[in-house]
Amino acid sequence: MRIVKILECSAPLRSTMRNAFIDFSRMTISVVAVVTDVMRDGRPVVGFGFNSNGRYAQGGVLRERLIPRILEADPDSLRSEEHTSE
Repeated sequence: MRIVKILECSAPLRSTMRNAFIDFSRMTISVVAVVTDVMRDGRPVVGFGFNSNGRYAQGGVLRERLIPRILEADPDSLRSEEHTSE
């Protein structure tokens, strides 16, 4: 399996919760779609994930540092034999 594309976007958390320090209605999360070269029923297998590091999405770090490194990496270095089903 090889990762062929990683799509990233930021999305609002949309929560009405708040405390003395954080207004959660202004928080955002990072959402990613990891597209692979594995095909099932004629379509690529895509993995999805989301996270917020602290209070806000990390789109800049993902786009500028992490995504390029993952796409340039040797595919075998990105997988663990103990967690693969192939």
